[in-house]
Amino acid sequence: MYKKDVERLTEVLLKKISLKNYMGAENVEVDFSEKTEIRGKNRCGKTTLMNAYFDVMTGKFANGAAPTNICPVDKNGEEKPVKEIERTVTLEINGIEHEIRKVTKRKYRKGVFVGNETVYMLDGVSVKSAEVNDFLASIAPPETVAMCSNASVFFSALKKSTADARKAIEGLSGFDVERFCKENAEYQSIYELTAGKKTEDVLKQLKKRLSAENGELDRLNVELDYEQRRLDRSDDSDLQKLESEKAIIIGNIDSMENLKETLNISIDRYTYLVGLVDDLKKKISAIEDKQKKAKNEKIETLKKSIVDIDADIDNFSGKVTKYNESAEKVFGKISSLKSKFTVLKDSHSIVDGLRYGDDYVCPKCGRGFNSEEIEVVKEKLYKEKEDTLCELKDKVDILESAIKAETDTYLYFNKKSNEWAEKVFDKRETRKSLEIEFEKLISIGFEKTEEYKTLEKRLKDAEEESSKLFESTDLWRQVTERISNYKADLSQKESEIKAIIRDTENTEKRIELLKESVKEQAQKAADIERRIDMLQDFSIAKNAALENMVNSRFEFIKLKMSEETLSGDIKETLRINVNGVDYFNGLNHGDRILAEIFLLKGLQDMNGIKLPIWIDDTESLDENRIPDVKRQLIVIRRTDDEVLNVREMEG
Repeated sequence: MYKKDVERLTEVLLKKISLKNYMGAENVEVDFSEKTEIRGKNRCGKTTLMNAYFDVMTGKFANGAAPTNICPVDKNGEEKPVKEIERTVTLEINGIEHEIRKVTKRKYRKGVFVGNETVYMLDGVSVKSAEVNDFLASIAPPETVAMCSNASVFFSALKKSTADARKAIEGLSGFDVERFCKENAEYQSIYELTAGKKTEDVLKQLKKRLSAENGELDRLNVELDYEQRRLDRSDDSDLQKLESEKAIIIGNIDSMENLKETLNISIDRYTYLVGLVDDLKKKISAIEDKQKKAKNEKIETLKKSIVDIDADIDNFSGKVTKYNESAEKVFGKISSLKSKFTVLKDSHSIVDGLRYGDDYVCPKCGRGFNSEEIEVVKEKLYKEKEDTLCELKDKVDILESAIKAETDTYLYFNKKSNEWAEKVFDKRETRKSLEIEFEKLISIGFEKTEEYKTLEKRLKDAEEESSKLFESTDLWRQVTERISNYKADLSQKESEIKAIIRDTENTEKRIELLKESVKEQAQKAADIERRIDMLQDFSIAKNAALENMVNSRFEFIKLKMSEETLSGDIKETLRINVNGVDYFNGLNHGDRILAEIFLLKGLQDMNGIKLPIWIDDTESLDENRIPDVKRQLIVIRRTDDEVLNVREMEG
C-alpha cells in the first residue's frame, strides 16, 4: 500500500563522461557499458569520475559534499590558472541520448583569480541552470538520484541520524503516515500527537507525565489517609474540658468586676489629682520656658551684634592693610626718585665745576693749537657746558615735582590708614563691652516669681495627696490587669472551642475534596497510560506497515523499523539484515557490497527508476559474485594499474 503513482519506468544509462581540467583530469573521456569496472591505483582518477557524475546529476559530490576544490593543482599543490573546467555527462534516458555539459569558468583579472561562473549546455544548446535542473528533476529529485545511486549516501545519513534515515526511507517508499492513520481511525489522535516529533520523544514525554501524575496521586492518597485517621481519632472530651474551663474564667471575671466597682471612688479622686499635677507641671514649665526664651533671645541678639562687629573689624582692618600697602609702594617710588635726584644734583655740581686750560693738542695730528684756535675751542666747550647744565637743571626740576606729588600721595594713604585704624580700635572697644554684657547675661539664673512660687506649692500638695491614694490605684490596676488576663484567657478558650469545631468541619470537607481529587488524578493517570498503550500499538502497526511495504521491494535484505527494549518499550530504529545477519555486525566486506547493490536496486524499484549504481571499494568482491540486477553497474576497484583503466565487465 501507499506506492507512488508511476506512469512508466524511467531508465537511465550512463554512456560517457568527458572531463577537461576537472580536479586531476586534464583531458579525459570514458565510455561506459552495462557493467563497467573502473580500475587503478589510488589518486589515478577513479573517484574523480564518480564525483563528476554526481556533480552534474545532483550538484554535489558522491559523498554529499559541495563540489569545491575542482580546479587542477600542480605538483606543489598550487591551483593551475585554467580558464574553464568542464564535466560532460552523456545519458540515455528511455532510449534517447542526451548530453549535459557543466562548465565552470574561472575569471581572472590581471592574472588574479576573481571568481567562478557556471554555465550549462543541454544537447549542445546553451541553457540556464534552472532548465537543467528541471530536466534532471523529470528523472527524479537530486536527493533521490543520490540516495538510489550510491549506497554511501544512505549509510552516511543512517550513521548521522536514524530518524533522518527513516524519514528518507519513508519518502523513497512513498509511505504516508497521515494516510495510514486515516485508514486506521483509532490512530488519528496519535498522529496529531506525534506530528513533527519522534515517537520515542513523545513516549518519553508521556511517561514523564505519567510518573508525575502517579506521584501526585500517591501524594493525594497519603494526605487523604492522614486526614481520615485524624478525623477518626478526634472525640468530644477536649471540647467538654474547654467548656468547663470557660465557665470558671467567667466566674473569676465577675468577682474582679465587683471589686473594681468599690475602688472606683478612690480612683476617681486619684485620677483628678494626676490630671491636676500634670496641669501644674505644664504651667510651671511654661514660666520656665518663657524666661529661658527671653534670656536666649537676648543672648542671640548679643551674639549677632558681636558677629557684626567682628565683620566690621575684619573689613576695617582690610582697609588699613590696603592703605598701608599702597603707602609702602609710594614710599618706594619716593626713595627711587630721591636717589635719581641726588645723582642729577651731583652731576650738575661736577659739570658746573669744570674749568678749561690753555693747552690743547689736535687729536688727529698731535699739533698744538695757537691762541686763536684755543679760544675757539674753549668757547665751544663752555657753550656745551652751559647746555648740559640747563638740561640737568630741567631734569632736577621735574624730579622735584614728582617727589612732591608722590609725597602728597604717601601722606594721603597714611592719613586714610590712621582713620580706619581708629575705627578698628572703636569697634574693638565696643566688642569688649558686649562680651562683658554677654558673660553677665549667661551667669544670671532662673528667677522665681510669685506666680511660680504659688504653682510650686499647689503642685507639692497635689503630689502628696495622690501619693497617699496610690496604693488604691495600684490595687485597682492589679484588678484591672487580672480582669484583662481573664478576658484574654476567655478569648483563647473560645478560639480553641471554635477551632475544634471548625477543624472538624474543615477536615470533613477536606476529606471530601481529597476523595474527588484522588478520583480525578487517577483518571488523568489512566488517560496517559491509555495514550502510551495506543502510541506503542501505533508504533508497532505503523512500522509493520512500513516494513511490509519496503521489504517487498528488496531481495535478500530486510529492513527492521522497530524493536523492543529491555524495559518492554517499542523503540523506532532502522536495522538492515542480510539473510538474517545484521549488516553492521557479522557480514564481511564482500557481502556488504552485495547488500548495498540490492539495497540500491530496491530503492530504485520503489521510485520507478533505473539508474546507474556506483559501487566503490570492491577489491574484496570477486567479479563472478557481482549479480545481474537488470540495470547499469559501475564498479570501482583499487588495483596496481599505474593509470586509470575503464573496461567492460563480462556477464
